[in-house]
Amino acid sequence: MIIKKKKKEKNNDKKFHIAEILEVPRDVALGDSIITLTGKREMLIENYKGIVEYDDEFLKVKTKNGLIELEGNHFLITYLTDEEIKITGQINKIKY
Repeated sequence: MIIKKKKKEKNNDKKFHIAEILEVPRDVALGDSIITLTGKREMLIENYKGIVEYDDEFLKVKTKNGLIELEGNHFLITYLTDEEIKITGQINKIKY
């Protein structure tokens, strides 16, 4: 398991280096998530993997780099595709 993790990190380092040389955005080269927060009422997550947990006060989303957790009130998923999710409501806490 440790060997696979180190090998994956090494491959990501190579991809990142190539992306820098070619001036390709990191999200395109590595598939990193893009998080856009509009005030405390709206969040758009691009390049997410899936929804782990969801109710009107808590949301946990899986990304390539880990989990994103939101705490707040009146959460509503207003937009959902294979690559993007848009959440509205009162966002009080964001955990990466």
